[in-house]
Amino acid sequence: MLEFPPIKDIAPPIEPPAAAVLPWLWWLLVAFFALLLLSTLFLWLRSAARRWALPSLPGKPLKRALQDLAALRQRAPSLSAQHFAAQLSHILRTFLHRHSGVLAHFATSPEILGDRPGPDRPPPPPAIAAFRHVLSATDALKYGPPAPLPPDKASALLDDAAAAIQAAAAPPSPPLSAP
Repeated sequence: MLEFPPIKDIAPPIEPPAAAVLPWLWWLLVAFFALLLLSTLFLWLRSAARRWALPSLPGKPLKRALQDLAALRQRAPSLSAQHFAAQLSHILRTFLHRHSGVLAHFATSPEILGDRPGPDRPPPPPAIAAFRHVLSATDALKYGPPAPLPPDKASALLDDAAAAIQAAAAPPSPPLSAP
């Protein structure tokens, strides 16, 4: 048989240089995908919570109307007279509908104010009388000839509207007792 010469030195295996970096790279990838999964889960739960939320009731009519009047006061200089009057009328009609139940969006100003009584129409509630001046002025601006809106007239109409809304929302005074 053949004899082989004895092996004197065996070289140790050589580790590739990437082997030392490779475990850290795996841990970084695992951490990245874990963060990605957690953020996706968080966003999905947040959107699901928004979908399942019940709608809330509208705010109190007085508070909402006064907020809308304040917003309209800020926009008034940039609006034409017709747009200003239409938005003011919309705020007042929404308040009347929410506060007293009058279907003000579906009636003309004379019908709301009781100027056109009919056998099938009940008389308007007493609180509506406070809106006579403002509704008449908004109708004159909406349906009258086009004219610029003076800032002092817009401010006066907004003040009158706020006063009418607060008067209508005030609790009724108790009746006087008989002596």
